[in-house]
Amino acid sequence: MNKEVTFHDIIEMVDALPESEKEELIDILRKRCIVERRNKLKKDIQKVRKEFNETKTRTGSVTDIMKEIRSCED
Repeated sequence: MNKEVTFHDIIEMVDALPESEKEELIDILRKRCIVERRNKLKKDIQKVRKEFNETKTRTGSVTDIMKEIRSCED
């Protein structure tokens, strides 16, 4: 049977590591976070480009957008 590892368990395991391994773990986690953010940004950009190419988006100045928002409120 597999026991679920809790966040607290992980912290305790990390506390037991030598300092050099803790620093290596931090470096690995930072790099993974960067990759995750980069992948999310890439997906967001692809989605926006697709919507733009399908003319689901519009261009305009902030003034134009605010006028449109205000006209919808009336």
